[in-house]
Amino acid sequence: MNLSWEIDLFGRLRHNAAAANQRLAARESDAENARLTLVAQVVDSAFALRACNAKLTARKEDARSRQETLRLTALRETVGQVAPIDAARAKSAAVDSETQVANADAQCVQLKNALVTLSGWSIARLDAVFAANSRIGNARRLAAPPNGELAVPAAILPLHPNVRAALRSADAAFEDIGSAEAARYPSLNLSALLSQSWIRALGRTTNSDSWSLGGSLTGSLFDGGAANANVHATRARYAQAVAQLESTLRSTTQDIENALVTLANAEARDQLSKDAVTAAKQLLVGSEASYRAGRMSLFELEDARRSYNNAIVSRIDAERDLAQNWVALVKATGNALDIKTLPSGTRRSL
Repeated sequence: MNLSWEIDLFGRLRHNAAAANQRLAARESDAENARLTLVAQVVDSAFALRACNAKLTARKEDARSRQETLRLTALRETVGQVAPIDAARAKSAAVDSETQVANADAQCVQLKNALVTLSGWSIARLDAVFAANSRIGNARRLAAPPNGELAVPAAILPLHPNVRAALRSADAAFEDIGSAEAARYPSLNLSALLSQSWIRALGRTTNSDSWSLGGSLTGSLFDGGAANANVHATRARYAQAVAQLESTLRSTTQDIENALVTLANAEARDQLSKDAVTAAKQLLVGSEASYRAGRMSLFELEDARRSYNNAIVSRIDAERDLAQNWVALVKATGNALDIKTLPSGTRRSL
């Protein structure tokens, strides 16, 4: 058995071990950020697919309504109540609506395929999950973010995976300086050799044990300044890591601020889109009654129907943007956002 030890007189091994641990922690933070990014992509795709399904339902309802208008217009044309141009206009509107249904359906299929790629699930499993959790007929088609003030405490920054990874990398670079400094000095090594031998002859066995212990002191008498240059290089790498940490802090803060702004804008548009749907619905109901009574032309009715359908689609887009922007804020904060920590009262930013 041959054993050897290096006496860590100047801390070189200790600094190397500390640097390795810091780099491991940095890579673990990178892995956490990669998982967070993937989760955010899956959730975004799920929201996009649910919104697409909702818009597809709205398009189909619009197409059904236009087909009914086309049928009634054709009946009125046969008795001379409307001009042929009105029947042609109704036919054109019905065809246009069917085209929108086909386009929306193709978009939903593409989003579903993208979600299959991200999640690793089969299409059948996705369809089952979406069918079980479908809320298309409800007033809100997508998940609503929790209520809270749009403010984030600055203490959330050290919890962000990107910031933690940059901080650990800077710590590792600092430990490298200590290792490079220690490498300039001699190293003390101890070694031990333990051996045993057996000899058996003529029915007799002879054995012998031997051991030895020694030490060595190893150092460079002249290295041409290589060790000193290595120290300067490690100090430069540490300065680079600190600069990268500062840059990561600034970019992370900017991402959070941008996420707060877009979420606030999405909240405002969400309420406005809801009011627009209510107004467009009232206009459409009145227009249909006026058209049946002969007080409104088909052109005006189709314009009101188009406005209502556009309001529905805008409402769905607003709900999707609100949900996705909340996910973007959670991702920007590194999934460290706690709604209970958001202060109440006056709005403030990071």
